[in-house]
Amino acid sequence: MSEDRRASGGKRQPSHVRNGQSAGRGRQRSGRNPKVSRHRSDHARGSFAAQKHGKSKSGSGISKAAAESSRQFNVSNRDGRTVYTQKHYQARGSQLTNPEAFRDAGAKSGSKRRGSIVTGYGDPRGPRRKRIVILIALVLAVGAFFGIRALLPFNIYLSGTEYKVSSGTTIDDVAHSGAVQLVPGNFVAVDGVTILEEGKGEEYTAILNGYTVEDNSLKLKRGDSLEIVKGADIMEESEVKEHVDAYPLSITGSGPMQVMVVQGHNGFYRSYKGKTSGITVQNQIIDKKSGFVKKFKCETSEKVVALTFDDGPSDFTPEILDILKQYDAKATFFVFGKSVDSHQSVAKAIVDNGNQIALHGYDGVDLSTLKYKEVSDQILHGQQVIEEVTGVKATVLRAPYLSFTAEEWKAVSKDVTFVIGASYDSEDWRKPGAKKLAKNVLDNVEPGMIIQLRDGGGDRSQTVEALPEILKGLKEKGYRFVTIDELIEMSDVPTTDDL
Repeated sequence: MSEDRRASGGKRQPSHVRNGQSAGRGRQRSGRNPKVSRHRSDHARGSFAAQKHGKSKSGSGISKAAAESSRQFNVSNRDGRTVYTQKHYQARGSQLTNPEAFRDAGAKSGSKRRGSIVTGYGDPRGPRRKRIVILIALVLAVGAFFGIRALLPFNIYLSGTEYKVSSGTTIDDVAHSGAVQLVPGNFVAVDGVTILEEGKGEEYTAILNGYTVEDNSLKLKRGDSLEIVKGADIMEESEVKEHVDAYPLSITGSGPMQVMVVQGHNGFYRSYKGKTSGITVQNQIIDKKSGFVKKFKCETSEKVVALTFDDGPSDFTPEILDILKQYDAKATFFVFGKSVDSHQSVAKAIVDNGNQIALHGYDGVDLSTLKYKEVSDQILHGQQVIEEVTGVKATVLRAPYLSFTAEEWKAVSKDVTFVIGASYDSEDWRKPGAKKLAKNVLDNVEPGMIIQLRDGGGDRSQTVEALPEILKGLKEKGYRFVTIDELIEMSDVPTTDDL
């Protein structure tokens, strides 16, 4: 192995190294060393040699500082060519202080230049640019072809036969072209049958690709299938009214308590009266659904009784509350909304003492004498006052005079959960005397009973006087006192299974 190979680790040295020549001097003599890849520019090759040997390239105008700055050049490979790009072109103390100087230096080395890129054999971006230009030309050509094609006449199918139209032709253009005979519809009455005026309906009806068209200004497309048929009839204007068809409601069972097991709903229909013909027709919109109410009672052997007081609150109510508290008893008060408004502190005391407050209407009018809307207003108004004063929403109702039919149920079913009657009416309003009143109650009591008393609506002094004896006698019989809500909880409340 020669000495120059051993010195290089077994690799053969370039000729100019074996001859002891610097890269710069060798380049001065020949301009290009055939042993070095022709893809590297002379300028870059000279710069790297100058760095290696610490010498500047004679006659080229590139100093040692320029050689130092050449270390900042990046080398990349594009399409098999070695390219030197100027990433950082400014070097301290270098004569190459701007891109122009760098390009000039590249020119001196015999290389081709494009912008700030110095290449050995032309710009590699040229073929790519050519491909882009060709692609754009193809796209424009295709677009021009289809654009011109869209402007040319084309065929549609008119009633199954080919028919040539120009670009932009609408359905209405074809209808009035004379190619078809137009048959207008008629002007008809609200019944849809009686003809009021012939030929005064729609001029024609267009069917495009199997669908009736509402907008006849639609533009046709190549291959569309169009039919022009008789125009639709135009119906006369009419007056419209809605009518309620009340649903039937059945009340079955027995007992002092009622609950709506199935909520029915009304049907309704519209009537149309023609303004021109005077003809009236009806249209059923919603079918009605029947409702069911079930009466029941508390079936229990446990000795419980629910004392109830109606028509209050009044000036007698505070005394009754004191007596109940004295005997550790509680009751349910069916109150008028109007009376609650005038006795607010008493109404609050009813609730504060652990009693139940329930609804007796707003002002005591017989609900069965009112219309549907008036019944609903009585209930809603009474509930509103009670809730505002006591904070309790009363959904348990006892109708005044216990008069409550299926029609009243329909009016209040969305706002009332239970309607309560009485197992035994003490008839204290007859004023039979305190002792007689107490005896009547004690003689007729049974487990699970609802006993009706009154704390308003007149002079209730006999009721107040009889109450201690009633409470004492019931306790001696082993009874305890519950509210209506508690009695309902103890009961087997009917469901749809009981119908």
